[in-house]
Amino acid sequence: MTRVIADDLPITTLTIEETSALRDSWRRVYARPLERATGVWHRGKYDWHVFSHRDTFALEREAARAAYHAQACKVLLVITDDKRRPGYRVVSAEPVVPDEADAYVFPPDLAWTMVFTHEDGWLGPYFSRATWVDKPPTEDSARVTARKRPR
Repeated sequence: MTRVIADDLPITTLTIEETSALRDSWRRVYARPLERATGVWHRGKYDWHVFSHRDTFALEREAARAAYHAQACKVLLVITDDKRRPGYRVVSAEPVVPDEADAYVFPPDLAWTMVFTHEDGWLGPYFSRATWVDKPPTEDSARVTARKRPR
């Protein structure tokens, strides 16, 4: 697994405002079912609870890791649940694993997301696709789809 280390990969730190805008964009995609049902964007303290409470479909644990590592990457955005911490943009040909917990990794188009939680192994990590938000696949078909690496 590639670790996000400033000396190894080209990283651009985002402003707090850019990070906040990315968090809002992530919520508009992945927390949409929860917001429609309740009028709020997240459950409790963490946005990733939309996956742990099954508001939005996601692969979990090893299936999530396998799906994530099958993704073709160029530019990845990484944000955390800590609103005081800026996110960053990473240029990498391979998926990266952030050093911090409760980190959300996704491409600029938000086509998919990988979320690393502080509960790793119990709750998370989670991998989801924007297309699964409104039309969740069966878990078996999602695993098959996740294994196909786009060209």
